[in-house]
Amino acid sequence: MTRSTQATRVMLIVLVVLGTAYRALLLLEVEPIARGDGAIRYLPMAHNLLSGRGFTTAASAPFVPTSHEVPGYPLLLAGILGASQGSLRAVVACQLLLEVSTLFLASRMALALGLSRFAAGAALSLGMGCLFLPSMAFEIQAATFGTFVMTAFCYLALRILRSEAINPWSWGMAGIAGGVSSMVRVDTYVLLALVSPLLGWRLLKAPRGQRLVSAGAFVIGCFAMLVPWMARDWATWGRIQLPGQQQFTYSHMGHGIKNWMDTWADDGRYLEMYVWGPWGSRPSEFPSQAVPDPIERARAGSLFRLAKTEGVDPLTPEVDHGFRELAADARSRRPLRSTLVVGLTRVVTLWPRMPIGTMFPWGYRNWVMVWQYGLWFTILALALLGARGLGTGPASLLPIALILTRSAIPLASAWGLATIYLIQGVPAVLVLAGCGLSRLFNGEPTRSA
Repeated sequence: MTRSTQATRVMLIVLVVLGTAYRALLLLEVEPIARGDGAIRYLPMAHNLLSGRGFTTAASAPFVPTSHEVPGYPLLLAGILGASQGSLRAVVACQLLLEVSTLFLASRMALALGLSRFAAGAALSLGMGCLFLPSMAFEIQAATFGTFVMTAFCYLALRILRSEAINPWSWGMAGIAGGVSSMVRVDTYVLLALVSPLLGWRLLKAPRGQRLVSAGAFVIGCFAMLVPWMARDWATWGRIQLPGQQQFTYSHMGHGIKNWMDTWADDGRYLEMYVWGPWGSRPSEFPSQAVPDPIERARAGSLFRLAKTEGVDPLTPEVDHGFRELAADARSRRPLRSTLVVGLTRVVTLWPRMPIGTMFPWGYRNWVMVWQYGLWFTILALALLGARGLGTGPASLLPIALILTRSAIPLASAWGLATIYLIQGVPAVLVLAGCGLSRLFNGEPTRSA
């Protein structure tokens, strides 16, 4: 073992120690507070479920059932709150446990890929050093639970791809994990669409008699998680739909402004405007660089002033139609920029900003942020190196599929301007970074290294 390798191992151990201490202090000394979606979506749904009012975000009667939310995280939240007599600290403790378990799954993914124990340990240690992960777990948000179940699905799918034998039970467990993940994060459907061809390739190499059984086990396991909620939607609204299907459309938002902002919003500072529309911004805030046409900016400013004068949310049909016309005109005049360049800019600028939500209430936060950004940029560089040495087989493509799934959100919509939408891809980045670190010091990052 060289001195550089020994020093690297010591640094990884230090990251684990510091990360463990940070998580313990965060849990013991900081009082959890529900804010944002936690206060207006998840906690009301959990409390209503505990009170027998059904699955709704309503704070008072009538308690109208919600149609576009998925039940996975509110059910988990209701279970923890019910067992702990409403303790938010218990919720945070469970989420921190899920966060560390996700890092363990990332290290298991590295081993399932055939990487060395050094690479697997590096993935775990680097993740322990990323303080933005427990900071996210401290929030009353579905991100941590969603990351855990999505990583569990990828790990089980990876084991299937790497196994020489076909085990229908393994396929069934992977299907269940995919179904549960879809009940927590609706964008799991995109991941399923990317992973299914890889699993199909594996089936083609199996004996014909085992193909139908294994594929059936996967589909049954997945739909066993989805069908009860689909039946609930049928009984409530008389329609059959996938859980959370409406989150893929703007129909429940009623804001044509989102269609227009998707054509130019490429930075996180526009997120408030995107979420709250005319009530979260002023026409003077329109960026001339992103919206170069002065006529377009003037039309948008007029629509903003009209909306604020009317003071109606959602927007009136007249204002909503005006923004939809702006969106159509923008895509017609600058098709490449509004459909591809802006989305790619969101992806490229958002990944490096992952540490932005790091909590550190004990002072010296500026120094901590310098450390976190330095560590994260190092992880990204190692991940690029690891991606080159991972191979080209179907199993090696699965971490890439997870990263692409998360990147598809900011690519397609300005909803993805918040780093919370990329957090599920971090375990795959850590796996690649562990591979890159092992490749850097040991040459080939396989188990023989």
